[in-house]
Amino acid sequence: GFRAPQVYDEDLHVGAVNGELYMITNASNLRMERSHSINASADICLHRGRFEADLLVEGFYTRINDAFVNELLFEDTTSGYLHYERRNADGAEVMGLNVELNVSPIEQMRLQLGGTWQRSLYTGQGMEWSEGQYEHRMERTPDLYGYLTGIYTPVKRLQLTATGILTGPMLVYHNVATATGSDVQKVTTDPFFDLSLKAAYSIPFGESTELEISVGIQNIFDSYQRDLDSGPNR
Repeated sequence: GFRAPQVYDEDLHVGAVNGELYMITNASNLRMERSHSINASADICLHRGRFEADLLVEGFYTRINDAFVNELLFEDTTSGYLHYERRNADGAEVMGLNVELNVSPIEQMRLQLGGTWQRSLYTGQGMEWSEGQYEHRMERTPDLYGYLTGIYTPVKRLQLTATGILTGPMLVYHNVATATGSDVQKVTTDPFFDLSLKAAYSIPFGESTELEISVGIQNIFDSYQRDLDSGPNR
């Protein structure tokens, strides 16, 4: 695979949310990213009467050559203007293991859950996150994440659903305001789990039309980042 040189990506969205004046330019010698991937998987199925189960185990490895990184060229602490240049790093490696399980113990119930463990690292010198300081781990990329979905249909038109998403710890850079400007800190976030519940009932109208009435609760555990900055210098 490959990715052509470009300047528009999610980094601009993150900067806009932070209220920053954010600009990215491509280095004059910026080369495309190239990637080479290897995947291996095993799928095991089990059927015993009404009981059904399906287990998928997959390993993956991707080598990225000339990985894109953003390096800070200029920062105006008065206006908050940031100018980054997109350059090529030595490369990167992403490897891990993915496991998914689908189970239907009875006809009215389906359970699906999965989890992924991975490592995402820059090779060589790594990415310069502060002047003269380099990091091999990729930012905003958790080493562990997963999901679960449970669907139960006690009667024909009523469906109860539970969905959850697990986000593991990840590396992020925290730009902290100081009396003389700002200071960048490396932070490892806490894991959090987002669980939602929903009940839906369908009412038929004729042969091909249904009205669905649903009620639910999103993010029951109120999971979100707790250490949000506040004040005029956030």
